[in-house]
Amino acid sequence: LKWLKSFRRAEVGMALQVAVVAGKGSRCAPCGIQSVLSRDDVWLLLSQSGGEEERANAIVNLAARSTSELAGCVDVIVEVLGQEAGPKVKAAVCQAVRGAGAVGALYAQDVGYLLDDQDADVRYQACLALAGMGDASAAALPALARLLRDDSEVVRYGACAALGGLEATACADDVAALLADRSPEVQGAACWALGKMGRAGVGSAPAVAKRLKEPRCRLQALRSLAMMRGAAAGYCMEICECLTDEDA
Repeated sequence: LKWLKSFRRAEVGMALQVAVVAGKGSRCAPCGIQSVLSRDDVWLLLSQSGGEEERANAIVNLAARSTSELAGCVDVIVEVLGQEAGPKVKAAVCQAVRGAGAVGALYAQDVGYLLDDQDADVRYQACLALAGMGDASAAALPALARLLRDDSEVVRYGACAALGGLEATACADDVAALLADRSPEVQGAACWALGKMGRAGVGSAPAVAKRLKEPRCRLQALRSLAMMRGAAAGYCMEICECLTDEDA
């Protein structure tokens, strides 16, 4: 592991407590051992990371740990944001918060600030992190709605995903406008989001059905129509035609 090598280079010894006792810790896929990760381990790891990229890689590796492990140390990871963090570190922190499950919602405000970051990937990762936070993300809804008009395609995609995940019905019309976005991927994200918005999204069923003709967003359009149930009944022929498409 890259972050484990950084420990050795810094000559701080083994900060991770290795436990081979069955049933304890989480299995590390690359090395096949089981380890118990403490908050002190995480603090030491991040404090000894040499630069922006090394620290970002360390956080990304931490984000790949189990949800239960992350939940116990995500506060230490979020603290990095107050240390003049660069864009790679900010994006990695968002990934860790997202991986922490329900506990990550405690940091909705910290992540919400990143929606205004200058870096497009940071804004995108912040959107994805907020998408699963439910009511904790309520204060971020206006900012997410603004990002639907972002210059970056990936950010518009992320904003759609977040608003759909949060079932932000008040934003249904703004999301529907992106069915005509220049990016088919953004169109697909808008389709999916509208499907998640229940009654607020069913009025867009005709526009979503038209997206079945675009290979790059066809799957998301199909998923959206499936969520719209009865509202999609008039498009059975168009849906069936997708069965002859190898990509679909």
